[in-house]
Amino acid sequence: MDDGGLAKAIEAHCLLLSDGNKKDWLALWSDDAVIEDPIGAPPYVGKASLATAFWDFIQNLSPMSLRLDRAVIVRGNEGVAIIFGTLTVDGKLAPIGPIVDHFLFDENDKIIRMRAFWN
Repeated sequence: MDDGGLAKAIEAHCLLLSDGNKKDWLALWSDDAVIEDPIGAPPYVGKASLATAFWDFIQNLSPMSLRLDRAVIVRGNEGVAIIFGTLTVDGKLAPIGPIVDHFLFDENDKIIRMRAFWN
């Protein structure tokens, strides 16, 4: 996949999480993917963990809306996105951001790792 394709996959990550589209969101990830969100937290390892534990984490923050603050930066098989949006905290929508997500893609253009930097 070219840089534009990787950027579109990262954009899809934000849109599909915002829409609660678990099936299509999971299709972006490799079977052995790892998510560290936020950095320093115990990672979610493997697509099964993404489909259960990470998705439960996301559902607890929904409804949510994630948007890219600027164009995704892609070099080789890595990309960085700066994200803002809203999520649900204690039943109320709250603004979030900036979040900096770093993505690593495998040879099949699937996301193999994502690390989220946020406070």
